[in-house]
Amino acid sequence: MNLRVRSPPPAILFDMMQTHANYSRPFPDHWFPALARLCRETAQNMQTIGQANLSLTAEEKQDINEYFHAEDYNVALIGEEITGGSADLVGGWLYTINNLLDGPFVSPVTIAPVARAAIETSAQIAYLNAFEPIERCFWAMRAVTDKIHYEKERDLVPGVFPRLKEATKVHTDRHRGTKFEFPGNTTLVRETLKVLGGYRMYKETSAYTHQHAWTAYKHSNYVMYNPLPLELRTIRFVLDALAAADYAARSFINFRNTTKTATAYSNLDILLGRRKAVHDEFVAWMTENNVALAP
Repeated sequence: MNLRVRSPPPAILFDMMQTHANYSRPFPDHWFPALARLCRETAQNMQTIGQANLSLTAEEKQDINEYFHAEDYNVALIGEEITGGSADLVGGWLYTINNLLDGPFVSPVTIAPVARAAIETSAQIAYLNAFEPIERCFWAMRAVTDKIHYEKERDLVPGVFPRLKEATKVHTDRHRGTKFEFPGNTTLVRETLKVLGGYRMYKETSAYTHQHAWTAYKHSNYVMYNPLPLELRTIRFVLDALAAADYAARSFINFRNTTKTATAYSNLDILLGRRKAVHDEFVAWMTENNVALAP
């Protein structure tokens, strides 16, 4: 049984019977270096924002701790620890993608799991940063307690889990009858990143992360007979991860010192213009040459 693929583009682009070994990219040489640089610089500026001084005042922190009856262990900072730590993770994944883009052929199966992790975590950052301080603190604690399913994980940082449970109970007791469950990853990405096409992003990166039998089958066919759509799919995944990271970084605007983050936000604006230029050239090239991404 042969996998049916889209009709080939003009012969000047590539021979359908080329193999991975003799595949040569027909698209502009600067795309992958430009994307790699965008990954590095987006990561750097996102981590700068995540690690910047907080905009919360001492009075606001005290109000949050008093609300949760947690003055002795300062839960007011949990939102900052979760979002700041998550920004570090996203930055790390972008640096990983940067490293993976260096090669004569870059398959989406190497990029998708990392891009998906960056997209998920970017959605979590943006979700938490959409709340006012008390609600943000609650949902940050909920994100931790809802995701810890094993006692060994709870013991990694002794004493934290029971205190977070106590603090979240203060909030749920004040809002009896309201459901408080941190959204699952699909819902989180779909709703939080809706403006970016979050559902498409998550569905497509998941297709190359899960369903391994089908992924292996279609991938082996494309690698052997039609590698180009795979690399085009790779480019889409990188652009999606960059867009999600940029969105998450900008969501910190109300929670970080504006003076400390002004340069980083200015840099993100410059990077946005460069990313849009690559994206527009990418889309125009596929249209002009009648080629499509691998499914």
